[in-house]
Amino acid sequence: MPTTRRKPTIGAPGVDGQTFEMIESGDLEKWLEGIREELRGKTYGRALTLAQAEALALKNNPQISIGKLRALAAHQYVREARSALLPNAYLSVTAVDSNPGSRLAAGGLNNPILFPRAAAGATASQLITDFGRSANLLSSSASQASAEDQNSAATTAQIILAVDQSFYNILDTKALVLVAQQTVDSRQLLVDKIKALTDAKLKSELDLSFANVDLARGKLLLLEARNNYQTSLAALSAILGYADEQDFQLVEEQAAVTPPELDVLPLIQQALQQRPEILALQYQVQAAEKFSSAEYDLWRPTVSALGVVGEAPVRDNHIPNWYGAVGVNINIPVFYGSLFHARAKAADLQTEVNRQKLANLRNSIARDVRTSWQDTRPVWPSTSPKPVTTSVSAPSSNSARPNSEKPKPTSPTPMPNTNIA
Repeated sequence: MPTTRRKPTIGAPGVDGQTFEMIESGDLEKWLEGIREELRGKTYGRALTLAQAEALALKNNPQISIGKLRALAAHQYVREARSALLPNAYLSVTAVDSNPGSRLAAGGLNNPILFPRAAAGATASQLITDFGRSANLLSSSASQASAEDQNSAATTAQIILAVDQSFYNILDTKALVLVAQQTVDSRQLLVDKIKALTDAKLKSELDLSFANVDLARGKLLLLEARNNYQTSLAALSAILGYADEQDFQLVEEQAAVTPPELDVLPLIQQALQQRPEILALQYQVQAAEKFSSAEYDLWRPTVSALGVVGEAPVRDNHIPNWYGAVGVNINIPVFYGSLFHARAKAADLQTEVNRQKLANLRNSIARDVRTSWQDTRPVWPSTSPKPVTTSVSAPSSNSARPNSEKPKPTSPTPMPNTNIA
C-alpha cells in the first residue's frame, strides 16, 4: 500500500524565513528555479545565528587581534622599564697594537698611556638609587599596560555590538524586501486588472496611468530595499572578517528579554564601574601621574655601582696579567637649562588632559545610558509612570485629551557609528 507524506499545516519557517503558505501563495515554479540556480552555482547561504556571528567576529576580525597585540606590546614596555632596576653585565675582548709608552693626546681631557695588549674582561653595573624615578617609570608603564588591556576589552565589546546591530539590521531590511516584493506583486495584479478593463472600455487610460505610476513607485522601493539588504550583508561580512560579501541566511533565535530597571541611577553607576573605556582612561590618568612624578625626579641624584675584572695574556711588560676594580658613582644634576622644568610641566599638562577626557567620557556614558533607558520605557509600559488624573469625569473621546497625554509614536534609537577600521 503506498504511503503518502503529510505536510504539516502549521510550522515554523525555515532559515530563509519562508513558510509553506508564503511559497504556495507566490510563484512556486519561480521559487524552485531559484533554488536550482543556487544549488548549481553554490551561492546558497548558510544558516547563521547571532551567537555564531559573534563567535566568528571574535575569531576573524582584525581589530580583535590589533587590540590584543597592543596589549602584549604594552606589557613588554613594562619589562623594559623594570630592566633599569636590574644589574647590567657585559663581556669585552680588546686587542691593541701601539707605540709602547705613548699617550693619547687628542679626543679627551685625560691622556692614558698606550701599550700593546690583548685582554678579555667583564663589566657589571647596578643602580643603587635614583630616588624613585625608575620606580615611577615602572609604575607608569604598568598602568599603561593595564589601560591597553581595557582598550582590548573595549574593542571586543564594540565588535560584538557592531555584529548585533548588523545582524538585526539584516533581518529588518530582509523583511522590508519581502514587504516591498508583495507590494509590487499586488500592484502588478492591479495594473493587469485595470489594463483588462481599459481594453474593454470600462476604465480610462488615466486610471491605467495612475496604476502604472504606483507600480513604478513600488518597484523603486523594492530596488531600494534590496540595495539596503545587500549593504547590510556586506557590512556584516566585513565585521566577521570576510573580504567578500557572504550570503548568510540569518536565524533569529527567540530569547527572553528582561525589562529595564525602574530607576536609571543604578544602571548609570553600573556602566561607570564596568565600562572598559572608563577603566582604560583611569589607568591612563594613573600612568600620567606616575610619569609626571618621574619627570620631577630628574632633579635628584643618581647613585650606581660599577665593577670590572679581566686578564691580559698578551701584554707589555709594564702591564700586570690581570686587573680588577669596584667603585660607586654619584651624579648630581646642577644645571640643564629649562629642560627638566619643561618636561615636568608638559607631564602635568598631559595628566590634566587625561583627567578631562575621563570626566567627559563619564558624562557621555551617563547620557547614553539615560537616553537608552528613556527609549525603552514606551516598550515596557510597566516601567513608565502612570499619569495622574485630576478631573472628576474623563471624556471618552481621544480628541478631548491634552496633547501631552496623547500617545506619540516612538522613533528607533539611532545606531552608533562604530569605526571598525
